[in-house]
Amino acid sequence: MRNRPAFAILSTLAFAACESGRASTPAPTASEQPSASARPARPSLPPVIRWQGDTAKIILDVPDYRQTDATITSRIDAGNGDAPLVMRIEGARLPAGATMSAGGVTVPASGGLIQLAVPVADVGAISIDALTRSVELAASTPIEVALEGQAPVSTAVPAATVDLGFPLMDAFALVRRGPVRFTTADTRLDTAVLIGQSMMHEVVGPGRTLADIDWVVDQTRRQTSRRKRCSGYSGGVGTVTIAFVDTVLTIYEVRTGKQVGVEVVSPPARCPSFVRLSGGEAQVGVYTDDVKRRVQALLARGSARRAR
Repeated sequence: MRNRPAFAILSTLAFAACESGRASTPAPTASEQPSASARPARPSLPPVIRWQGDTAKIILDVPDYRQTDATITSRIDAGNGDAPLVMRIEGARLPAGATMSAGGVTVPASGGLIQLAVPVADVGAISIDALTRSVELAASTPIEVALEGQAPVSTAVPAATVDLGFPLMDAFALVRRGPVRFTTADTRLDTAVLIGQSMMHEVVGPGRTLADIDWVVDQTRRQTSRRKRCSGYSGGVGTVTIAFVDTVLTIYEVRTGKQVGVEVVSPPARCPSFVRLSGGEAQVGVYTDDVKRRVQALLARGSARRAR
């Protein structure tokens, strides 16, 4: 019986010790709560830009950005009368916070994309051969790309052989609404470009650069009431009705957009050597060489008047 009190005392001490240990353990503080995910680290190195033709690859050094490297692409399109040709620059797959600058404009990336339109410098100096074939164009448009927290990295669209046929066709069409300023300088009135009848440009005169172009001549076909019965064609065609179609030339001064004249060129009223039937008739229009001869004569006449 004497041992029982001792046992009770030991049990009481042990229980008290356990309670004391629990009480001494501090509660978690706010700093020990799980933290929000850290912001992605900034790039440790600036991007590297490598051009191949009109496309550049932007090699990024962003730790948490492991998708395909970003790109820059460029193309030349028609702009407006004051900037008849523009270089459209597009950046793709760029990280948030990236910006691109060109032509005095800085644009931030939105959804990984950036788009800029920069006027092509000194368009008038481009060879007039650009109307009919691809030419070497030293664009050298400065571009700056900057990732968040970094200084911009400079690059430039390299010189390349480009086809300006369609952009120039669209640029010349702007003359119907106002001036197309390849240059503001007056030159000898001797060079015109024909539009409206073909996907190919036709040049009249000795001009060597786009700045030498004085007139844009807009061609449209106009049906007439003139008809002629012609026969003697092979292939079972027999006798057919020939419908003659005029070409109307609307002449614009390229530097001002002013309409300087309207001329009608008619085909000769004779039976053609061959025919192509359409709706029971064969149409005969004006040959391009005949249009060019008329425009050449008009240029000479206008130049003579200007010289007085």
